[in-house]
Amino acid sequence: MEYILDENSLSIEDLVDIVKKRYMVTLSETLSQKVNQSNNLLNIYIKHFDSIFKDEKFNKIFSSSYLNKEEKRCIIITLIYTASNGNSGISYKTIKEIIAKIDRLEDIEIPETSLSPINMPPYGYILSHLDTSDVERRIILKSKGYYIAILSLLYYRLEIIRKILSVIFVLYYRTVKFQNPYIDPYILASNPHLSLIRLGENINILTKKENDRSLLDLNSIDISFHKLCHLYDLSYKLKEILNIELNSSQFPIIFNIDKENYVLNPLNTTEKYLLTIHLDNITKNIIEILSILHPSSTYKLFSIKSPKNYWSSILYFKETIRITEEILSKILLDLLKINNLQTELKNLLINFLKEFKIKTQEELILFLENLISFIENQIEELY
Repeated sequence: MEYILDENSLSIEDLVDIVKKRYMVTLSETLSQKVNQSNNLLNIYIKHFDSIFKDEKFNKIFSSSYLNKEEKRCIIITLIYTASNGNSGISYKTIKEIIAKIDRLEDIEIPETSLSPINMPPYGYILSHLDTSDVERRIILKSKGYYIAILSLLYYRLEIIRKILSVIFVLYYRTVKFQNPYIDPYILASNPHLSLIRLGENINILTKKENDRSLLDLNSIDISFHKLCHLYDLSYKLKEILNIELNSSQFPIIFNIDKENYVLNPLNTTEKYLLTIHLDNITKNIIEILSILHPSSTYKLFSIKSPKNYWSSILYFKETIRITEEILSKILLDLLKINNLQTELKNLLINFLKEFKIKTQEELILFLENLISFIENQIEELY
């Protein structure tokens, strides 16, 4: 199947969908024309860039962990889109070559540590398999657009985590007993905070098959509800930030086709700093929620070495997501062992484990996405 990339039209949901369903991509006529126009300007001003784009030397290191195929494919597609959409000056020939070689390029071994400073970035490994001009190579190496690819896939996993935490919230507070609806839809509509609406409706969905529930005492669980609501808000804002970044220039120069000149891009560092702060807030929020629901598990998150700079924060966030998935799998299995917990939701989860023949925490970690799909197919899609 084919996906046609057009001007300022790609969302991170589209990006993840393209990667997971392995769509082939091509450029629209409008985008192809834009690529040719910006490349013509690059050729006009090419002599200006020798002092701007110096030939950098990077460390190539051996690693015990490498980016997986999804991550590499996402990085490649992000490079195609940002190079085409951001007035980068990269030629149509180079972009077409990347598209033609995408299946082979995703087989390249790219160390996970390429996401850290001073090491050869992921684009460096890709460029070694392309026939690009020297100036194009230096421009691409100056781009940090690959972080959007990694964070888009991590955002997708964060959304799974958010929904699983909602499931755990409902199971964990079973002894308090939920009234259905948990929050009356009229109240939610009268308080139009998106994070409150989404969380409230998800809990309504997850509890709608339960009967004879007494009124929920909000005061007894308000801290965890508040923290979970905050995660809903942070997740939504991360999506907004990444959508903006994906459709913004990720290159050190921007060719202005209308004025037939170029400008230097001074915003890259500032944008990355703002995103770093947001990733840090999400990590802190997840730790706070888990410290309430399962205090003994948070030591694993505290044991991760805190990042000293932006690029290290991507690896830190990736590790946070991985450990959180591990912890949530344990919490779910522990909750399902509680004998006095008898709800439709628990039965649904038990049926999932039986259908997928899952017995251990390690097995469940690999099927968290399937778990959410199973729940949504049985009851209703979660927000």
